Amino acid sequence: MTRRSLALATGSDIAEEGDPEDTTTAASTIGTDHATANHPEKWCISFEQLLEIAALAEQHFGSDRYPRQTMRDVCREIVVPQCARTGKSFALGLNPQGLDIGAYVTHSWDGYFAEFVASIVTAFKCKPRKPNLWICSFSLMQSDNDKVIQNQIHTSEGLAQTPFAKAISKAPLFVCIRNSQCCLFGRIWCVAEVFFAKQYGLFPDHTFVSGPNYFAHVHMSCVDARATKTQDKLLILRTLLQKEGDAEKVDAIIQEFRSHETPNPPATTTTTTNMTHHRSQQEIVRHFLPLLPKHGSVYRKISKAFIRRGIKGEYITTTIGGVKETDYQVQNDTSWIVCGVAGECYVLTQQQLETNYDVENPNEVPFSHRRLRKEGYQEYCSKRKAWAYQVTQYDLDWFLAASPPSSSHEEDTSFAWGEAPWGSLMRIEPGDYLLTTYPLANDGVYRCERIVFEETYAEDDDKASEQKQQTWWNYNTLLLAIGGVVVAGIAAWRSRRQ
Repeated sequence: MTRRSLALATGSDIAEEGDPEDTTTAASTIGTDHATANHPEKWCISFEQLLEIAALAEQHFGSDRYPRQTMRDVCREIVVPQCARTGKSFALGLNPQGLDIGAYVTHSWDGYFAEFVASIVTAFKCKPRKPNLWICSFSLMQSDNDKVIQNQIHTSEGLAQTPFAKAISKAPLFVCIRNSQCCLFGRIWCVAEVFFAKQYGLFPDHTFVSGPNYFAHVHMSCVDARATKTQDKLLILRTLLQKEGDAEKVDAIIQEFRSHETPNPPATTTTTTNMTHHRSQQEIVRHFLPLLPKHGSVYRKISKAFIRRGIKGEYITTTIGGVKETDYQVQNDTSWIVCGVAGECYVLTQQQLETNYDVENPNEVPFSHRRLRKEGYQEYCSKRKAWAYQVTQYDLDWFLAASPPSSSHEEDTSFAWGEAPWGSLMRIEPGDYLLTTYPLANDGVYRCERIVFEETYAEDDDKASEQKQQTWWNYNTLLLAIGGVVVAGIAAWRSRRQ
């Protein structure tokens, strides 16, 4: 399949000029064999199709943004629209008759997609015939409607009858793709997939592990793994403990996956550069916190949020530091639910709401967000402010100094890594911004990508005027001081002359 034919099949406008138009691929997405629909192990894409999807995604997002797009981003902007057009999963849209499974792939939705593809390439680089891949983001029907997802993965017959378990039971290989952004096994479904790989005899002799092992030092029990739905976690844990009898047995297997060293990490994406040596958050705070008020400026957040009053006892999905967490139960009727521009939700107290948002002048939610309007959300302007400082090449050199000298001529020194306040690693490039709260507080220093910063923040007019006035005052004070020194010098000279 050419990139042109993939673009036609997905309804994308992206297609290379000069590629012959492959109308058979587009036409073949209509109609799926009923038997195929009932056999999850055939809901696969080919290895070549994954590479074509990656090329399509890079064109869609642009070469600057693409390396930092997660599997979640690719699913939202490419996979979900395709599923809506065809009424079936991305895999069955491309392959209506299905493909025989060659490898089941477990992965995180919050890892970089480019890094994911590079890790897949690394895992199979020595195999002349590449396998067909079962990847849940492409194999399952993806939708903005949560019921569509839940209807696929929930069954009254237990976990063994889910599409995941059925596919793993037929897979010749089990592939674990780690990433540089979060620990894969912080999610309970990934733990469940490893459990099924062991149950069906794929672990350890028919298992591949690829991707960076940056979370080898993490020791988290399976009982602490997160799930979007609390009932999913309870069901999976109950099944695991019934089969294994002890959480420590499951944890030992997970730790083996987490810490396994891959001799040849993927070299096709810059996100897998050695991040062992990086500046700690303590070092970053010590170095940049004094610079932010001195050389930075105060910015106000111009993005808006959708907010409604919480209902005691309801569950919402929260995010902390950009990482999806478990369902959170609202404890009282004075809480507020915030839905951000990316769809993430979290809870605020009344005091936090009044501190961070303009509560006097809420607006109606735009008609384009019908669900939010129906659920009672209103649009609020943020009052948050931050000190922001733009990273220079000199600053980048400071970050890079944390790494030992390398003899490799391929090492990319156009970016560096530092620890974020919430513990994960953040990529630093010249032009990005380092931020901390205004007024200064002990909240740490974090990075914001330049493009995102410019869309989210604007210089605070009051503070900018105050800073200019202070600069003018300091300048005039300096001139007066210099003048005083000169006058005193002249007077002393005259006194000596007399």
